[in-house]
Amino acid sequence: MKDKDKTPLDAAIQRLKQHPAVLVVALAGAVIVWLASVTDSAGKLVSRFSGGSPKGTATPTLTVAQSPQPPPPTTPASTKPLLSIRLFPMAQYADRHHLVSTLRTESNLRPLTTVETGSRLADAPVGTYFTVSVVDLAALPDETRARISSREADDSQYEVHQRSNEFGVLLAYVSETDAGTLSSLRGAEAHLIVAPLPVPPFSVLALIPLDRPTALEPRYLDTPSGYTMAALDATIR
Repeated sequence: MKDKDKTPLDAAIQRLKQHPAVLVVALAGAVIVWLASVTDSAGKLVSRFSGGSPKGTATPTLTVAQSPQPPPPTTPASTKPLLSIRLFPMAQYADRHHLVSTLRTESNLRPLTTVETGSRLADAPVGTYFTVSVVDLAALPDETRARISSREADDSQYEVHQRSNEFGVLLAYVSETDAGTLSSLRGAEAHLIVAPLPVPPFSVLALIPLDRPTALEPRYLDTPSGYTMAALDATIR
């Protein structure tokens, strides 16, 4: 076949026959292009089924709504029991001073020293007895405002026994009716009058731990002897 009768395709085939390496390179290039096309198509197919997005677009995200979590359980408040109130009817004791002295000895208490006098009730030394004025007792339950004294109990001073690191114990006198109320308290509050001395009608000595009063208010009473005594309107739980 003459050169002028050859088509461009015939000329290309003739050149490939003369140069086999060129044929191999061309075939390899065609295969690579074909594989790239197949891979791209497969990638788009997989992306479509797996939630992917075409190149150049943002990938959509799926937001899963979560159910609200319940609040953490609350820790119950302390259920530490209140300290017990002890009652001593004075009709059974010949001498008030002897009874109080016996109670001090039973608890192995000592009087305050001169240096300790004037300390805060909150800092009262364990194993001591002392007095607190009616005015300072009215500041409770804030024990930082009440001061302690080495004076003896009188018509305005109440004796307190500090037997442990817990609350001190107030020595006060109540009527027989109020003593019955105190002995039957069961989760309720009682409102009554307490006195520093056993003056009628306050004929029962009550040992009241200072965690029991929720309110103390001064009340001044005239006694049969003609003097005024500083009592307390007390709310006891």
